[in-house]
Amino acid sequence: RPKEFLLKVKDKIITFNLYNKYSRDPIRVYHGVLATRLYIILLLVSICIIILFSYSSNQVFNETITNPSEEEYVKLEEKYSATLTCPCTQISIPYQDLITTQVKYHQICTSDFIQPWWYQSFLPYNSSDDDKTDFLSFAPSYFQTLETFCDIAKIIGNNEINRFLTTTFVHGQILTNDSFYSQINSLINTFIELTKNEYLYRMSLTNGLLHSNQYLSHTTTSTMFNTVLREWSNEEYTIEIVIDALYTVNASNDTCYCVLDSTCNIDHNLFVNTGSALSIVWGLDGIQGGCSIMDSVLKSSLLCWFENTCLNQLRLFVNAAQLPTLPSIAPLDSTLSSRYFPNTSIEIIFNEIMIEEWNFSSPYSIYYQKCKPSFCSFTYEKKTSIIYIITIIISFIGGINVILRLFSPLIIKIIFKFIHRLKHKNSSQISTIQQESQQNVGICNGIRNRMIQIIDKFLMINLFDSESDNIETMRLERISTKLYLLIFSICIYSITIYIIFTDTTIDQSFANPSDNDYNNLLISHSKSLDCPCNK
Repeated sequence: RPKEFLLKVKDKIITFNLYNKYSRDPIRVYHGVLATRLYIILLLVSICIIILFSYSSNQVFNETITNPSEEEYVKLEEKYSATLTCPCTQISIPYQDLITTQVKYHQICTSDFIQPWWYQSFLPYNSSDDDKTDFLSFAPSYFQTLETFCDIAKIIGNNEINRFLTTTFVHGQILTNDSFYSQINSLINTFIELTKNEYLYRMSLTNGLLHSNQYLSHTTTSTMFNTVLREWSNEEYTIEIVIDALYTVNASNDTCYCVLDSTCNIDHNLFVNTGSALSIVWGLDGIQGGCSIMDSVLKSSLLCWFENTCLNQLRLFVNAAQLPTLPSIAPLDSTLSSRYFPNTSIEIIFNEIMIEEWNFSSPYSIYYQKCKPSFCSFTYEKKTSIIYIITIIISFIGGINVILRLFSPLIIKIIFKFIHRLKHKNSSQISTIQQESQQNVGICNGIRNRMIQIIDKFLMINLFDSESDNIETMRLERISTKLYLLIFSICIYSITIYIIFTDTTIDQSFANPSDNDYNNLLISHSKSLDCPCNK
């Protein structure tokens, strides 16, 4: 019995027919068996192709996480940085909510050297020597100018910091840790440079106004007052005050007038227009002379105020001038961490807004809390699962089944017609000659007859032939065939129109684009163009 069962199964497989199963015509039955085998082979091949294609391609997943914490975002950014998007709930964030600032000024700005009780102790000094100028003659102005430098630096620094902190940090998507600090550091560096430029502009404008307007100073560095007796009668005097322009001569015998050039170096001697010289006694390390008190301070250094020996020498000058004893004062601390050397000129410190160090703090955690993304979405690829492959097969198998069921019999018919024509080639040639002679008689009749045959075949086509002899059944089968072909054609047409008029998104990348490439891309793809900077 098992053998008989196997023989029956084998016979069923060999005679399996999906088409002309009940036909009495053995040729049609044979063609139906062949069409069935072709259909099964093509169906299996199609399923194998779908399986191979699905298995070789990765499946793309879109995932969204709501209200992610900072730790979750960091992990997502490490895994899915290329596709991760996390829009901020607060797009505009004031800098004052992100950045804390602290400015450390040079220690001279917090020392006793710029306190009024210190520089006012030099005010009783009055030089009686007309041919000499020394540090004591402008010491109050020197220290008061240092105080002014510090005050202006603090005012401008505080104003610029407040203005900077009121601006906003705008970004729609949350930035990564590196991107955030890169942008913040760039903003801070720009702010520092703009603040320095603003400070230097104001101070250079002030110095230029003082020089161009020829303001007279009580210090004998640029001009000197002389009194000239013009008349004398009845014990009445007419005194004219003459202002003599002073000048200095360098080693190359070049003459430099302070009234013309505010950058003149005044180191050793000053000359009056009459040619007489005034000796200069600065007498302290790091103290230099300039045409104005501002120039003198800028050209000097703070070296003397770091050394007790220099301060003791200053006290000797004060005692020699019979001034009150200077109050006790602590020198500047050379052990403090500083980016300036003791002998650094004050002009260099001045150009840095008298600032020793800028301290900015901008924790990323605060930025994340302010941005507070409501969700993060990302896409990732994964190897296709068995369920996905089965789903793809089920979704495609219906259409493939219909197409193969429709075309398999047609393919068999075409093959047999081709074989039949090869076997009856000679008879076909004879019939062709006869047809040509008939066509010479009436080409129009032949075309008309051919069209009638095509129309008749189309009207008689039956894809659901049940081999029934019932006329009504055959009519309904033909109507079903026409309806099926109509619906199938409409579906094909709709799919074609959809594919033609649907935009397909294609991602393209251009490595190292030039300016012209970027401009062309900006014109043609301005909405979707994305060009990240390297720095």
